[in-house]
Amino acid sequence: MDVFCQRQAVAEARRTARQQANQHQRGDVGGELYVGAIDADAREGIRAARRLQELPALAPTDAVLMPSTCQHNTFICQPQHRNTSGRVFGGFLMRRAYELAFATTYMFGGVRPAFHKVEEITFTRPVDVGDLLRLTSTVVHASHMSEQKERVRN
Repeated sequence: MDVFCQRQAVAEARRTARQQANQHQRGDVGGELYVGAIDADAREGIRAARRLQELPALAPTDAVLMPSTCQHNTFICQPQHRNTSGRVFGGFLMRRAYELAFATTYMFGGVRPAFHKVEEITFTRPVDVGDLLRLTSTVVHASHMSEQKERVRN
């Protein structure tokens, strides 16, 4: 088996895994409605968000609704950002997304954020020169550094 066929098989396996994961997230598994188990931390987070939204005076002082942490960046893709196939270079798009996430985290947290990892980036459609893109960044979870170090130890 040549290298091309091997890489194609790996890409197909990833694509299939992604599609199955998307079906689980939507709740559609084999045509049946799938309701996954929500752990205690997630349930507590939902309760806290509901309190914050419905009764802000009773909510904890360190709680913030996710929509209030959103930042947006809109730009037109320029010719200098194209790759050899005439599309916008994926690395440029990744950098713009990273910079927006970094700025959002910095503004929300008030300290320089620490980058941990990127699981996987998938481009579902090509981006052409002249396309108008809008990137959105939202803080999902924040904790103090001492809490993060404690979780790493456990």
